[in-house]
Amino acid sequence: MKILSLQSSLNGDTSITRSLSTTYIECQKIAHPGATVVEHDLASHDFPHMRSELVSVTLGLGHVPSAAADLSERLIVELEQCDVIVLGAPMYNFGMPSTIKAWFDYVMRVGRTFRYVDGAPQGLLPSGKKAVVFVASGGIYSEGPGQAIDFLEPHMRWLLQFIGITDVTFVRAEGLVYGSDAAQAATMDAHEKARALV
Repeated sequence: MKILSLQSSLNGDTSITRSLSTTYIECQKIAHPGATVVEHDLASHDFPHMRSELVSVTLGLGHVPSAAADLSERLIVELEQCDVIVLGAPMYNFGMPSTIKAWFDYVMRVGRTFRYVDGAPQGLLPSGKKAVVFVASGGIYSEGPGQAIDFLEPHMRWLLQFIGITDVTFVRAEGLVYGSDAAQAATMDAHEKARALV
Protein backbone atom coordinates (compact mmCIF):
# COMPACT_ATOMS: atom_id res chain seq x y z
CA MET A 1 0.00 0.00 0.00
CA LYS A 2 1.17 3.51 -0.87
CA ILE A 3 -0.22 6.41 1.12
CA LEU A 4 -0.01 10.07 0.13
CA SER A 5 -0.48 12.38 3.13
CA LEU A 6 -1.12 16.12 2.87
CA GLN A 7 -1.12 17.98 6.18
CA SER A 8 -2.04 21.64 6.37
CA SER A 9 -2.76 22.53 9.98
CA LEU A 10 -0.82 25.44 11.44
CA ASN A 11 -1.04 23.99 14.96
CA GLY A 12 1.97 21.69 14.79
CA ASP A 13 2.07 18.97 17.43
CA THR A 14 -1.27 20.09 18.89
CA SER A 15 -3.09 19.69 15.58
CA ILE A 16 -6.15 17.48 15.72
CA THR A 17 -6.19 16.77 11.98
CA ARG A 18 -2.54 15.69 12.10
CA SER A 19 -3.29 13.44 15.07
CA LEU A 20 -6.26 11.86 13.31
CA SER A 21 -4.21 11.34 10.15
CA THR A 22 -1.46 9.69 12.19
CA THR A 23 -3.96 7.34 13.85
CA TYR A 24 -5.33 6.29 10.49
CA ILE A 25 -1.93 5.88 8.83
CA GLU A 26 -0.49 3.86 11.74
CA CYS A 27 -3.50 1.53 11.59
CA GLN A 28 -2.95 1.11 7.85
CA LYS A 29 0.69 0.23 8.49
CA ILE A 30 -0.37 -2.46 10.93
CA ALA A 31 -2.94 -3.84 8.50
CA HIS A 32 -0.53 -3.59 5.55
CA PRO A 33 3.05 -4.31 6.63
CA GLY A 34 5.44 -2.63 4.26
CA ALA A 35 3.08 0.26 3.52
CA THR A 36 4.91 3.39 2.44
CA VAL A 37 3.98 7.00 3.11
CA VAL A 38 4.82 10.14 1.15
CA GLU A 39 3.93 13.18 3.23
CA HIS A 40 3.83 16.88 2.46
CA ASP A 41 3.67 19.23 5.43
CA LEU A 42 2.06 22.20 3.75
CA ALA A 43 2.31 24.38 6.84
CA SER A 44 6.10 24.40 6.67
CA HIS A 45 6.75 23.61 2.99
CA ASP A 46 3.78 24.84 1.00
CA PHE A 47 3.60 24.90 -2.77
CA PRO A 48 3.64 28.26 -4.56
CA HIS A 49 0.16 29.52 -5.23
CA MET A 50 -1.03 29.55 -8.81
CA ARG A 51 1.08 31.70 -11.11
CA SER A 52 0.74 32.76 -14.72
CA GLU A 53 3.10 30.05 -16.02
CA LEU A 54 0.85 27.38 -14.53
CA VAL A 55 -2.22 28.43 -16.53
CA SER A 56 -1.12 26.93 -19.85
CA VAL A 57 -0.02 23.76 -18.03
CA THR A 58 -3.37 23.41 -16.29
CA LEU A 59 -5.27 23.91 -19.54
CA GLY A 60 -3.19 21.27 -21.33
CA LEU A 61 -1.79 23.80 -23.79
CA GLY A 62 1.71 23.91 -25.17
CA HIS A 63 4.06 25.44 -22.64
CA VAL A 64 7.73 26.11 -22.18
CA PRO A 65 9.57 24.11 -19.50
CA SER A 66 9.20 25.71 -16.08
CA ALA A 67 9.49 24.95 -12.40
CA ALA A 68 5.69 25.08 -12.16
CA ALA A 69 5.26 22.47 -14.91
CA ASP A 70 7.86 20.21 -13.31
CA LEU A 71 6.20 20.48 -9.90
CA SER A 72 2.79 19.77 -11.40
CA GLU A 73 4.07 16.61 -13.06
CA ARG A 74 5.83 15.41 -9.90
CA LEU A 75 2.72 15.89 -7.75
CA ILE A 76 0.50 14.15 -10.31
CA VAL A 77 2.86 11.15 -10.43
CA GLU A 78 2.72 10.92 -6.62
CA LEU A 79 -1.06 10.96 -6.84
CA GLU A 80 -1.14 8.36 -9.61
CA GLN A 81 1.09 6.01 -7.63
CA CYS A 82 -0.75 6.17 -4.29
CA ASP A 83 -3.57 3.90 -3.18
CA VAL A 84 -4.89 6.20 -0.49
CA ILE A 85 -4.65 9.95 -0.11
CA VAL A 86 -4.98 11.30 3.43
CA LEU A 87 -5.76 14.98 3.81
CA GLY A 88 -5.55 16.82 7.12
CA ALA A 89 -7.83 19.78 6.46
CA PRO A 90 -8.79 22.07 9.33
CA MET A 91 -11.59 24.42 8.37
CA TYR A 92 -10.25 27.95 7.94
CA ASN A 93 -12.89 30.62 7.28
CA PHE A 94 -15.46 28.00 6.23
CA GLY A 95 -13.25 26.40 3.59
CA MET A 96 -10.11 24.39 2.98
CA PRO A 97 -6.69 25.87 3.80
CA SER A 98 -5.24 27.78 0.86
CA THR A 99 -2.21 25.47 0.89
CA ILE A 100 -4.39 22.48 0.00
CA LYS A 101 -6.13 24.54 -2.68
CA ALA A 102 -2.69 25.31 -4.12
CA TRP A 103 -1.93 21.58 -4.28
CA PHE A 104 -5.19 21.00 -6.16
CA ASP A 105 -4.22 23.77 -8.60
CA TYR A 106 -1.09 21.78 -9.51
CA VAL A 107 -2.80 18.42 -9.98
CA MET A 108 -5.94 19.56 -11.84
CA ARG A 109 -4.71 19.29 -15.43
CA VAL A 110 -6.59 18.79 -18.68
CA GLY A 111 -5.40 15.63 -20.38
CA ARG A 112 -3.49 14.39 -17.31
CA THR A 113 -5.99 14.09 -14.48
CA PHE A 114 -9.26 14.90 -16.26
CA ARG A 115 -10.83 15.43 -19.66
CA TYR A 116 -14.22 16.24 -21.08
CA VAL A 117 -16.27 13.64 -22.96
CA ASP A 118 -19.42 14.92 -24.66
CA GLY A 119 -19.28 17.97 -22.42
CA ALA A 120 -19.03 16.02 -19.19
CA PRO A 121 -15.87 15.79 -17.05
CA GLN A 122 -14.13 12.42 -16.72
CA GLY A 123 -11.40 11.74 -14.17
CA LEU A 124 -8.25 10.17 -15.57
CA LEU A 125 -6.57 8.87 -12.42
CA PRO A 126 -6.24 5.09 -12.14
CA SER A 127 -9.37 3.57 -10.62
CA GLY A 128 -9.61 2.19 -7.11
CA LYS A 129 -8.09 5.09 -5.22
CA LYS A 130 -9.49 6.18 -1.88
CA ALA A 131 -9.38 9.54 -0.13
CA VAL A 132 -9.81 10.15 3.58
CA VAL A 133 -10.21 13.74 4.72
CA PHE A 134 -9.83 14.65 8.39
CA VAL A 135 -11.54 17.92 9.26
CA ALA A 136 -11.40 19.92 12.49
CA SER A 137 -13.63 22.91 13.16
CA GLY A 138 -14.66 25.09 16.06
CA GLY A 139 -18.31 25.01 15.08
CA ILE A 140 -20.60 22.27 13.80
CA TYR A 141 -20.97 22.19 10.03
CA SER A 142 -21.97 18.62 9.20
CA GLU A 143 -25.59 19.33 10.12
CA GLY A 144 -27.87 22.07 11.32
CA PRO A 145 -27.60 25.76 10.40
CA GLY A 146 -23.85 25.56 9.89
CA GLN A 147 -24.17 23.07 7.04
CA ALA A 148 -25.17 25.84 4.64
CA ILE A 149 -21.81 27.58 5.12
CA ASP A 150 -19.63 24.49 4.92
CA PHE A 151 -17.65 25.22 1.77
CA LEU A 152 -14.90 22.74 2.63
CA GLU A 153 -16.48 19.33 2.11
CA PRO A 154 -18.49 20.07 -1.06
CA HIS A 155 -15.51 21.76 -2.70
CA MET A 156 -12.98 19.07 -1.83
CA ARG A 157 -15.37 16.23 -2.66
CA TRP A 158 -16.05 17.72 -6.10
CA LEU A 159 -12.37 18.32 -6.89
CA LEU A 160 -11.45 14.75 -5.94
CA GLN A 161 -14.38 13.33 -7.93
CA PHE A 162 -13.45 15.51 -10.88
CA ILE A 163 -10.05 13.80 -11.23
CA GLY A 164 -11.45 10.31 -10.64
CA ILE A 165 -11.44 9.71 -6.87
CA THR A 166 -15.01 8.89 -5.96
CA ASP A 167 -14.38 6.82 -2.80
CA VAL A 168 -14.08 9.76 -0.41
CA THR A 169 -14.68 9.69 3.35
CA PHE A 170 -14.79 12.73 5.62
CA VAL A 171 -14.11 12.30 9.33
CA ARG A 172 -14.89 15.35 11.43
CA ALA A 173 -13.88 16.56 14.87
CA GLU A 174 -16.22 19.50 15.23
CA GLY A 175 -17.71 21.72 17.90
CA LEU A 176 -14.25 22.16 19.36
CA VAL A 177 -15.03 25.59 20.86
CA TYR A 178 -18.02 24.27 22.80
CA GLY A 179 -16.00 23.52 25.92
CA SER A 180 -13.25 21.07 26.83
CA ASP A 181 -15.62 18.15 27.43
CA ALA A 182 -17.28 18.57 24.03
CA ALA A 183 -13.92 18.95 22.32
CA GLN A 184 -12.52 15.83 24.00
CA ALA A 185 -15.61 13.78 23.12
CA ALA A 186 -15.55 14.95 19.50
CA THR A 187 -11.86 14.18 19.15
CA MET A 188 -12.15 10.72 20.71
CA ASP A 189 -15.10 9.90 18.45
CA ALA A 190 -13.13 11.00 15.38
CA HIS A 191 -10.16 8.82 16.39
CA GLU A 192 -12.50 5.82 16.71
CA LYS A 193 -13.89 6.50 13.26
CA ALA A 194 -10.35 6.77 11.87
CA ARG A 195 -9.46 3.35 13.30
CA ALA A 196 -12.72 1.82 12.08
CA LEU A 197 -11.99 2.90 8.49
CA VAL A 198 -9.03 0.50 8.41
